[in-house]
Amino acid sequence: LLGIDTTKPGDISILGKLEADGVVAGAFTVKVSDADRPTIGQNYIGAPKTDDLGNVIDDGRTYFVKTKAVTKASRVFVTAKDLVDQPIVVMEIREGEGFTVAVKNVLSENLRFDWLIVNEENNSISLPETPTVPPSPPSPEVPVATDPTLPVTDATLPATGGTAPAGGAAGI
Repeated sequence: LLGIDTTKPGDISILGKLEADGVVAGAFTVKVSDADRPTIGQNYIGAPKTDDLGNVIDDGRTYFVKTKAVTKASRVFVTAKDLVDQPIVVMEIREGEGFTVAVKNVLSENLRFDWLIVNEENNSISLPETPTVPPSPPSPEVPVATDPTLPVTDATLPATGGTAPAGGAAGI
């Protein structure tokens, strides 16, 4: 169902999906209409923390984002909002539950991040197998110099390989 609001002549409302071969837009906004199924958000991986009983509250490495919107056809994009010396990655996706974001080494401070889920409509495309890296070819033999005498160079040329001024190095 298509609706046009005469009080907002530039707005069109569609009840249902819009499908197109291409979309051109000057801006893109994601609306979270179901609190249990957000496709965009922000969270943080907390620095290590335990409660008074020693229970781990934050392990300093991982955070599980709860969202029922994630599927096996989801691509989850994560952007760190704080400077870190290691990448932040999506380690696991649990369909209909959420996904785990992690860093390799324990953090000393909280790491804030934004996330966005994009679902692929046609998930019949499978990823290729991980390619194997061929072994490196053997290094070529480096010839050993038989004459230890250094070559003689023209002292009028500067070390940069350019041309010396007409008067030689005088006046420098």
